[in-house]
Amino acid sequence: MDVQDIAPNTAYYRRNKQQKNILWSCRECNFETTGPKICLTNHIYSKHTAEHEKPFQCEICKKEGTVKGFAQKCFLGSHLHRVHNIKTKKPGKELLHYNITRGNILPRHKKTVKRIDWYISMKKITKQDLKKEGYKISQVQYDARSNYIITETILKQTSR
Repeated sequence: MDVQDIAPNTAYYRRNKQQKNILWSCRECNFETTGPKICLTNHIYSKHTAEHEKPFQCEICKKEGTVKGFAQKCFLGSHLHRVHNIKTKKPGKELLHYNITRGNILPRHKKTVKRIDWYISMKKITKQDLKKEGYKISQVQYDARSNYIITETILKQTSR
């Protein structure tokens, strides 16, 4: 694989790694990285920062009188799961509905024409509407990719 074949943002760091161009180095030790600055920041937080100064703190350990800090949020999550048996909730997106209008291309298949006509008659479609009619979200996405319909997806931020 050649460096030119890689996306520009990763190609920059890979080129530096191949050419041994050090972009960031730690003032405290001999750690050096060719990666983005966050690599150095994470290194400093994890190796050279006191537990109580780290950006992510375990509130449960704090209540028990122990200070436990983490350089990254994912490390706090794995600590909560491993030590306290708590699964952290990840934010998810819940589909509220699709706003649908007719696209530029007319489908030829009778079932697809029927499905498109149903979309247009509904105007707003929820997951429950699709399920009731026996359709799937993947069919809506396929019809949108095929340019049979134009969709506007309305999402709501939720926590899983």
